[in-house]
Amino acid sequence: MQERAEASISVAESFAAPGVLPASVRADMSLLRRRYAGWTLALPVIALLAAGVWSLDATRQLFLSDMRRTGALLADQVMDTLEIQQVMLAALNARVRDLDWQTIRTDPEVLAFARALVTASRTIETFGLTSPDGHIALATESDRPPVDVDLSDRDFVAAFPAGTAQRRSFISVPVFSRVDGRPQVHLSRPRVPASGMADGGTVVAGFAPAVFERIFAAVAASPRTNLMLVRDDGAVLARFPVAVAAGGAGRIALPAAWLPALGAAPSAAPRVIASGFLPFAQHLTVVQRIGDWQLLLVEACDPALLWQRWLAMMAFPTLGAAAAMLLLAALRARVQRAAASEQARLRELAAAAEAAHTALIERSALESRLRQVEKTAALGQLAAGVAHDFNNLLQALLMGAETLQRIADNPKAVRETAATLLKVSGRGVALTRRMLDFARRDDGLVPAAPTFAPADCLRSAADLLDRTFGGSHAVRLHLPPEGLPPLACNRAEFETVVINLAVNARDAMPDGGEVVIRAAVAPPPSEGPRAEAAWLRLDVIDTGLGMDAATLAQAGEAFFTTKPPGRGTGLGLAMARGFAQRAGGRLDLASTPGEGTVATLWLPAG
Repeated sequence: MQERAEASISVAESFAAPGVLPASVRADMSLLRRRYAGWTLALPVIALLAAGVWSLDATRQLFLSDMRRTGALLADQVMDTLEIQQVMLAALNARVRDLDWQTIRTDPEVLAFARALVTASRTIETFGLTSPDGHIALATESDRPPVDVDLSDRDFVAAFPAGTAQRRSFISVPVFSRVDGRPQVHLSRPRVPASGMADGGTVVAGFAPAVFERIFAAVAASPRTNLMLVRDDGAVLARFPVAVAAGGAGRIALPAAWLPALGAAPSAAPRVIASGFLPFAQHLTVVQRIGDWQLLLVEACDPALLWQRWLAMMAFPTLGAAAAMLLLAALRARVQRAAASEQARLRELAAAAEAAHTALIERSALESRLRQVEKTAALGQLAAGVAHDFNNLLQALLMGAETLQRIADNPKAVRETAATLLKVSGRGVALTRRMLDFARRDDGLVPAAPTFAPADCLRSAADLLDRTFGGSHAVRLHLPPEGLPPLACNRAEFETVVINLAVNARDAMPDGGEVVIRAAVAPPPSEGPRAEAAWLRLDVIDTGLGMDAATLAQAGEAFFTTKPPGRGTGLGLAMARGFAQRAGGRLDLASTPGEGTVATLWLPAG
């Protein structure tokens, strides 16, 4: 029936294009489809809810069955342990039955027998006897009984006064041993001599609460399962997961729901106590009496474990329902997409063709504008570089002219200064020639520069600077005695960069100071682009104003300067860095406010 309905809807929808069927028919068909799709998606949910209700009760019953089996196993283990310890106590009592207390204290064979019992038992840690006055007459912890230890206040000693009739052994609360300080639970019985009447002495076996707690840990369903061994007066002998405290601190008030288990027969079934309403948050407690001992074994479940088991049982039904819903939803979506897929594909093709045509036009326009921007940027950089180079040359010529005015009466100095001016003029001619060569070059190749000795250039530049700086500033040149390697960069640009860095150093010391130019042969810088065997390191050092971190980060950018208007163009460091990069090296700046600046030029040897 459902298949016929779905087929009818599909056939009707195929003719439901706008203008083919009336709007009222299309509306009725859409309503029928929504109702049918809603029921098909609801059926897996209804089936999943039914499976959940059934699995809730099944999970609870399985969980209770597991708890009962665990409780029975633990009860058997506890009872077996206590019965074995009772047999050991009876054996020690029979060994000392015909002995007086003095012989018990001093006879080494009695001590050896007691220690042999400890060795034979897997749970007993100590054996001993207490005399009628409550003092220790035998203790396996020591070779001689400690005469000054009085145990008459202990419950396992006080439970058997003289004349006590024979009855079941007594289990004490956890306490610390007064002989060696270990936490122990004591199982004791009256010492009955040959006369057949208890004389007030006791035979005692000591064991750690961990004996039972290890058993609890081994069988616990989860770390949050609570297990407890408790006496009829509420004294807790062992507990998991939190160990019981020694010294009598482990004592609780027995809930009223537990008390019927104490009065039940030793073979009665465990008592189940449930609290809470929701199955996955329900607390289940199983209380079971340990044989004919007045002891209760209490097992409280971990609610999260019950919840996890229910989720595990519901995993497959949930996956099945989800798969069914996904399949139905996928089929429904496929039917809805089938009619519109072809139209969407055609619209996408048309849109893609239009977008491609538009992108082609925009790309052509952008490439044209990019070429124009690159051309403008290149012209700007060229003009800025030429202006800065000629500005440096003019400054050198002006400084030389000022020097000639001051030394007009000294022919030798005039000749030296004139020779320097000729060199500067030669650099201007060389610069002009380079610009003309650059303008004529169309293959993008730069002719290789001849090598030169940088030491001569540095001496000439230092001499010119020392003459032109005046009396308030001094120039100190430091060259290594072993000489400097030749350089393969442009000599005129090298001299211009050195003079420009020195002028910047002078301007950073308005009150005067010393400009230090230091050259040395150094290994390649750590991040150098090349790895030649020898590099030239040139430091231009001043002790002037220095720069803070923000200014240092911008130093070297074109047209950035801290000098007042008319004193600088902001192109000196930018041109120096550009020269270093073209030569295969780099320019580093280090500065501290108030301490000065160090400009380091790294150049590879030619």
